[in-house]
Amino acid sequence: MYRSNTIIVDACTWLILREFPQHPKAVVHKMTDTTGEDRYLLMTWDADPAKRRMVGIHKTLGEAEKAVPWPSNQGVTPPLPPRGR
Repeated sequence: MYRSNTIIVDACTWLILREFPQHPKAVVHKMTDTTGEDRYLLMTWDADPAKRRMVGIHKTLGEAEKAVPWPSNQGVTPPLPPRGR
């Protein structure tokens, strides 16, 4: 049975999961390039958006998702971000 590793955040944003379901590994944003074509900006995930880093631009969401490696190079489960009040 296929299990999706992608969470839809909004119409143009997806979170890519790997081995830690409570901690995304990457985020993908759909953009339109100067020719009017859709492009998918792949970035590393961090709860602080200022710490995210671009790692690629892909022609499809599927290509972007496949570019996120399995398994993570992290040895332990990352901490969850702090919750609001």
